[in-house]
Amino acid sequence: MWSHCDGACHKFFEIAFGEAREGSIYIEFSHVSANTLMLIVRDSGNGFPKDIAFQISDSLGLKLVVALAKQLSGKVELDGSSGTTFTVTFVHDKHKGGKDGNDTPSNHGC
Repeated sequence: MWSHCDGACHKFFEIAFGEAREGSIYIEFSHVSANTLMLIVRDSGNGFPKDIAFQISDSLGLKLVVALAKQLSGKVELDGSSGTTFTVTFVHDKHKGGKDGNDTPSNHGC
């Protein structure tokens, strides 16, 4: 999971700030409820273009965000109104012993 996060943050920085190379990236990973986790990655850049469907974009960074959500059987939301904010929410059942619903080892490492 962290390699996806690292790649996404790198692309976030490139896209949000371009050549300026100044700005902020905020990352939060938290429990929303007993079994729901949330990853928020937000930047202070120019925002996200409204005419781009991020779920099917050719951008590597966007592909990483969508792949992360899919790998975690979660959902991804985008808010591009003030900077860009991606929120990935997924369920984690600590009683599964690191296995997914099919009794196979979990890939998300939580």
